[in-house]
Amino acid sequence: MKGSVVALIIVGTVALTIGGICFGVGLHNKAANDKVIENRYDITDAFENIDIDLETADLYIKKSNDTSVKVECNEREKLYQDVKVESGSLKIKTIDQRRWYEKYIFAFNFRRFDVTVYLPTATYNNLKAKTATGDVNFEEGFTFSSAYVKTSTGNINYQSPVSESLELRSDTGNIKAENFTAKNASIKTSTGNITVEDVTVTETLTTNSSTGNHKLTRTTAAKIDIHASTGNVNFNSCDASESIKVKTSTGDIKGTLLTGKTFSAHSGTGSVHVPDPTIGAPLCQLESSTGRIDISIA
Repeated sequence: MKGSVVALIIVGTVALTIGGICFGVGLHNKAANDKVIENRYDITDAFENIDIDLETADLYIKKSNDTSVKVECNEREKLYQDVKVESGSLKIKTIDQRRWYEKYIFAFNFRRFDVTVYLPTATYNNLKAKTATGDVNFEEGFTFSSAYVKTSTGNINYQSPVSESLELRSDTGNIKAENFTAKNASIKTSTGNITVEDVTVTETLTTNSSTGNHKLTRTTAAKIDIHASTGNVNFNSCDASESIKVKTSTGDIKGTLLTGKTFSAHSGTGSVHVPDPTIGAPLCQLESSTGRIDISIA
C-alpha cells in the first residue's frame, strides 16, 4: 500500500514538473509570437484580378498616391500574410503556422490584424475578398468587372462600381453599399443591418437578412427584391422600373417611391396605407406578417 502511494506521488510530481516546463515554454512562445511585425510588400508585377483570403484581420482597400501597388500588414511570427502575384492575380492569403496548443491553449491576444491594400485608380477584372473575422472597407476610385466580398464576423463598407455582378456577404455584421453602379447586386447578412445609398442597378438588386433592418436611399433598379425575417424595410426616394417585392415576417415597410405602382400590399396584424394603383405601372408586392405598411410617392 505504502509503495503504491509513493509511486503515485512520484508520478504526480513528474507530471507537475513536465506540465510546468510545458507551461513555461508555452508562455515564452506566446510572448515571442505576440510581438507585432510591420511588413510592407511592394508589388511590381502586373495583375488584373485580386484574390484576398484572410483569417483574423480588418481589410482596407485604399487609393494609392501614385501608380504603385503596395500591401501593408501588421503580423505575427507564425501568423502572417503571403503576398504575391500569380497567374495574373494579386493574391493575399493568411499563413498560420501555429501549433494546436498555440491556437487553443496559449492563444495570441484576441486582436485583429490590419491589412491595407493600396491600388492605383483603375479598372480591375475580378475581385474576391474574404476575411473570417474582421471588417472590410473600400475607398472610392476603383472599378471591377465583378466583386465578391465576404466576412464571417465583421462589417462591410463597399463603394466601387461593378460592370457585372456584385455579391456582399456577412454572417454577423452590418453591410453598407453606396455610390456605385452594377448590373446585378446581391447583399446578404444573417445578423446585421443593410444600408444601400446612391446606388443604380440596371437589372436586379436583392437584399436578404435574418435579423436586421433594410434601408434604401436614392436607389434604383429594374427589379428590387427584399427579404427580412425580422426587421424593418425603409425606402427613401427609391424606384424600380419592372417590379418591387418586399417580404418581412416581423417588421414595418415604409417610405417613398419615385413613381406610381400597381400595389399588392398585405399585413397580418398591421395597418396598410399605399397609394391608389397606377394603371399599367410595375407591380409592387409588399407583405408583412406583423408590421405596418406605409408607402407614398415622392
